[in-house]
Amino acid sequence: LPCEYDSFWEESRNDLGTLIKDKKYGVITNKGVVVIPCKYDYLYFTVDNTIVATLIDANDKTNRNRKVGLLDANGKLMTSFIYDEIETIDYGFYRVRIDTKYGVLNKDGKEITPVKYDEIYRYRNGFCIAKLDFGYGFIDTSGKEITHFYYEKPTDFNYNAAKKLTAKAYLRGKEVIIDEYGKVVN
Repeated sequence: LPCEYDSFWEESRNDLGTLIKDKKYGVITNKGVVVIPCKYDYLYFTVDNTIVATLIDANDKTNRNRKVGLLDANGKLMTSFIYDEIETIDYGFYRVRIDTKYGVLNKDGKEITPVKYDEIYRYRNGFCIAKLDFGYGFIDTSGKEITHFYYEKPTDFNYNAAKKLTAKAYLRGKEVIIDEYGKVVN
């Protein structure tokens, strides 16, 4: 590795490392090959080895006009730099935020839900809880809304004694059980 970089360190879970030159971030292999040149304002590796990269508007003196995008381990852009935040919510699923609204990307960087929810929580057993307006509902891993969004105090889907996936929630003050198809079963 030529002595032209300010810093570099290896990421322990893969054969890639972070490289810094002139306050810009890039990615290097453990063999010393630069796979992503130092052109991003910040970047980090997710748990499933994709990369969240940040670009800051050069004309913004406050450094508040930041946008993030998703890259694969080879530096190929998987999303545009339109998001304010990208966070892993399960292997191969990312919660994205634009302003105050959230959506979900799959492992390929494709939006499987629109960015319209007030909150999206982690996937558990193939479903995540989301909030829309004043109620909660459930979304499956294809991005399909399996319920309406009028529930309160939802729980994650778990297997019951009969080995069926169910979740609990409240509807008009009464506890209900919801099956994996979004139907109330009690």
